Amino acid sequence: KITGSDGAAALYREVLATDKANAIANAGLVKCADALATKAHDALATGDTVAAEARTQEIAAFLPAYPGLPDLRGRIAQAAADAASARDVKLDAADDALRAGRIIDAPDSALDLYRAVLAEDPGSARAKAGIDAVAKAIVAQAGRAIDDSNAPAAAKLLDRAQQLGPGLPAISAARQRLKALSDRL
Repeated sequence: KITGSDGAAALYREVLATDKANAIANAGLVKCADALATKAHDALATGDTVAAEARTQEIAAFLPAYPGLPDLRGRIAQAAADAASARDVKLDAADDALRAGRIIDAPDSALDLYRAVLAEDPGSARAKAGIDAVAKAIVAQAGRAIDDSNAPAAAKLLDRAQQLGPGLPAISAARQRLKALSDRL
């Protein structure tokens, strides 16, 4: 156990509080930092920048002068930049799929790609806007189904659009058109 109030790092710091020159305690802190740095590198190897950053912060908390910190921070920044770049590529592919009409139910559909980005980055505004665009495109498809007097297909599409964009005003308007079609049929 390295961190925490009863972890090795805290115990070594207690010793150093009374004896700053204690070589064993100083070496112990470095070993603790080395162990956490190894965990941070392992986390980076699996793409877990959050865990790597957490280990780095733990090191900085008890040994801010640890010589490996700048390298760790640089690697974390690079990994985050690489992940952001990969998400941008996915978002570009999703935008292309949307423009090409591969909205849903297709290999590499826009919806699947936007959802993949949201799984990696739940706060992605661009992916959320993409999901809204997918919902609007589905409503447009439902409108075409209504124009073709295909009420079952339109209802199914509107249900999917409702799942993706529950507050979308176009859904209500399309549902009114669908009701009018159903009444007419």
